[in-house]
Amino acid sequence: MEVNGYSRSVLGGILNMAQEMLTSLKPLLKRDDGLPFTGLLFMDAKNEDVLTIKAALARSKVPSFDGSLMLGSLLSEMEFITQASIVADAVDLLVTSFHSHDNLGQGSRLANAVASNIDLPSINFSDEVYSSLGAIAELLGLVQALGTLDGKRVAISWGFGNHFHSPNVAHSLHLFLALLGIDQKMVAPSRFHLQNRVRHQASSIAKSYGAEIVHAQDFEGSFDDVDAVFVMNWGSLAEFQHPERNAEHAREFRDWYFTTERIPTKCKVCFYPPVQLDLIADNSIVTSNVKHNRTWLTRRIAAMNATMAEVLTNSRTFL
Repeated sequence: MEVNGYSRSVLGGILNMAQEMLTSLKPLLKRDDGLPFTGLLFMDAKNEDVLTIKAALARSKVPSFDGSLMLGSLLSEMEFITQASIVADAVDLLVTSFHSHDNLGQGSRLANAVASNIDLPSINFSDEVYSSLGAIAELLGLVQALGTLDGKRVAISWGFGNHFHSPNVAHSLHLFLALLGIDQKMVAPSRFHLQNRVRHQASSIAKSYGAEIVHAQDFEGSFDDVDAVFVMNWGSLAEFQHPERNAEHAREFRDWYFTTERIPTKCKVCFYPPVQLDLIADNSIVTSNVKHNRTWLTRRIAAMNATMAEVLTNSRTFL
């Protein structure tokens, strides 16, 4: 069973390698025939994703160039694939991040189409539906915070705020926790639920590995039995083409506020930045987790480099 090219064993191997990178500070991206010349292709990519990709390549001294200008303002999918293939033909590895602001799923479809039409290992860092690399970084954070995920219960929670990210990291984290057989709680108002297709896929995977997924729409009492909470202020999928409406919808959920009384004493809280911490949690929770949360970019770089190492070793493509 796989999620966007990641099997359970491959995901576990990448996590282990990324942990080693975090502790040793070594790039670990080595090839006998030299480092891979890497092509980058972005379409409306998120700033933090572009930053992570370029920082990871620099950290491992991987030569790269941004071929996004080749895409221009292309109108047809075939033209897009053709131009992407031209870039792919000139490099050893292709890293993409395609996002659409108008058509939910278009970025994911383009990433799949490009990967299917090139004879080259590739990594899709993120699109508007999935962010496998972002989720791996959050898994690393959970392992850092808890020591191990075995036997733990993790909550993925919508958080109040005004940034309204794409739920792509939450989607991929939901799927990866299921793939690893970790019990989960999905906590979100009905207006801000995750994509139905993703929820159904996660449920099917979790069942295969004997893991439990519980869905809750009420904030109060939903975290009494969890070991960690991943909190992200994502936007409503129903308002994908009208993100300006999210702020109005979110106002009724101002009471979705984490306090020490609402979570177990040893529960770890991981925030997805940028986030207005004063709107989402009290100061005692923020300060107790500050050391963990400031490793966010470092974890993303380690996740990217570990994934590149796996791709280059086994000529894989991850979507």
